[in-house]
Formats: sequence, structure tokens, C-alpha cells
Amino acid sequence: MKNLLFNELQKSTDLDLFISNFMSVKEQVGNGVGAGKLFERLFTQFINKTTKLSAIHMNLMNSEFIWDIIISDNKSLITNKSEIINIIKSNTESDAEKLITQLIGDNWIAISLKTYKEDACQITTDYSYRTWLENNIGEQNSQNTTSITNFFNLLNKHDSNRYIIIALNTYAKTKIYTFRELIFSKIFDSIDYKKNKKLSQYNLILNSKPCFKILYGKNQANAFQRGIWTYNENGVNYFPIITKSTFVDNDYFERVIEATII
Repeated sequence: MKNLLFNELQKSTDLDLFISNFMSVKEQVGNGVGAGKLFERLFTQFINKTTKLSAIHMNLMNSEFIWDIIISDNKSLITNKSEIINIIKSNTESDAEKLITQLIGDNWIAISLKTYKEDACQITTDYSYRTWLENNIGEQNSQNTTSITNFFNLLNKHDSNRYIIIALNTYAKTKIYTFRELIFSKIFDSIDYKKNKKLSQYNLILNSKPCFKILYGKNQANAFQRGIWTYNENGVNYFPIITKSTFVDNDYFERVIEATII
């Protein structure tokens, strides 16, 4: 199912225009949670209208189910949207997976969708990764093979064929956009601890370069100081590209609003 979605994105003749139109809107509304939530809803409709797949947007706030969109090749997915959302709200992730499968069959995936500019990307806000490092690494650098392997396995705790994280990264200067699958496939050389002035972080090192930073999180930090982030282009380039192309400035947002003026 994951490969079906990736193939649809790769062969799409509508994706460039869709991203161009979205960037026209984003230029006016700015970055942040609002733009990300808007893209989730728009991407859901893009899948429904331009591919042979069906998608529903979860729109779940403060939920343990971190996945934004469910996609299937079963058309009954959409008609069962309310029931699926109720299943997710009422059950743990593992129980919800079983019940959804009973309802629409096994051929479905759940996506967490990220939208960021340039090489920035917040892979997850799950604090369990930080807790594991504090308990097992502490305030030190580590090249311990066992510790690194165990942490690498923790990063891959979700079934990568069922639960998928996808990032849209857009580059304003070059007008390039990429869709990448945020999957951890190459193990790291070391885990380095860094004590900052206010909040400490852990860096994941590969080929002598920092790829990811794991920030403090919880109540002592703002939204940009939580979870796992790409460190720089080394981080974003770690992840495989699903598809890459270009967008244009087309003033779509302004033209749509102007069309409503009598």
C-alpha cells in the first residue's frame, strides 16, 4: 500500500500545480501549525481527487494516535470515516489497528504528514526517545554499539509498512520541493551529548557529521525545542526522496479571493 501511494505521487501530473497553489496560500498565512493542518486536509483531497486511492483526514488533537491521514484502496474507507475515528479515539493503537482492519481490510496505511521550509524538519515530538537517552546514555558521548543499536531500534518501533512519516520540504530560492519518507535506515556512529546554555540536546552522528538533534521538550521548551529535528542538510538528505520537482509563484490565493469581490 505504501508503494502504491509513492507511485501515485511519482507519476502525478497534478502535483506541481497543487504544491504551487499551496505555497501561494502559505505565503499569506505563514508557517506553523495552521499551515501544516491545512496541508493535511488539502493533501487528503488531492489523494481522493487525483488518484485511485481513498483518504480520510483524522483531525485528532491531543490524541495518542499521532497519524494524520489514513489511506486505502478500499472505497468504503470514506463512508466508514466516523466509525474509524471513533475506533481510534476509544482504543489503543494496536487495538485500533485490528478493528480498522476488520472494517476495511488489511490494505491501509496511516500517515503523519510534515511540512517544513528548507532543510528543517521535526520528525517527531514523542518524548520517549529523550527519556531513553537520559536513562541509558546520560550526560556523556557514546560510541557503545549496544546502546546505539538499541536506540536505533527504538526509532523504528512503528511498523514502517503500516505507519509512515512523510515530509514536504520547500525551498523558496530554488523553487524545489521534495517529498521524503522519514524512515531511519542507516545506523549512527555515535550519540553525542551537548549542554546548551538553557536546554541540553543529544546529536546523532553519522560519517562524523551531526544529522539529527534530540531536544529537551516537555513544559520547559517551546514547540521548536521539542522532539527530534534534522540538524541541517545532513539530516534531511539522510531520508530517501519519494518524489522531487519544482513549483512556481502563481498568486493563486489572491486570484481566488479577488474572484469573490463583486
